[in-house]
Amino acid sequence: MAAHAARPAAGRTYAAYGGVYIGVAIVWLWAVDRIRRPTA
Repeated sequence: MAAHAARPAAGRTYAAYGGVYIGVAIVWLWAVDRIRRPTA
């Protein structure tokens, strides 16, 4: 990770990767594990 710190777009790249990771995790919970947000 230190090798990428000097590149200006590195932070945006890691943020985009993190967003995709979280999105896929939520879709996985909904589709595969059948877990939904509580409505109460």
